[in-house]
Amino acid sequence: MLDPQLAGRARGLRRAQLRRAVITLTYAAVLLFGLPVLLRVAPGLAQWRVGGLPLGWIAVAWLPYPLLGVLAWWHLRRAEGAERP
Repeated sequence: MLDPQLAGRARGLRRAQLRRAVITLTYAAVLLFGLPVLLRVAPGLAQWRVGGLPLGWIAVAWLPYPLLGVLAWWHLRRAEGAERP
């Protein structure tokens, strides 16, 4: 059982972590669902080619992975920062 002071800190830390998780998941959803929606709304982008590959294919198959890695790094930094006294 935690003493009341530590329990209050633990509740605050949990709320902060949940808030950060919701923000991160929102960004991930916008990224993962936004790219296909963008290509659907602007079909002309799928006609562009980069290095011989259609931009639509690059945007859906390649682009999300580095961006998700950056998002994970950003989330980890913020989560660790919340745990520091």
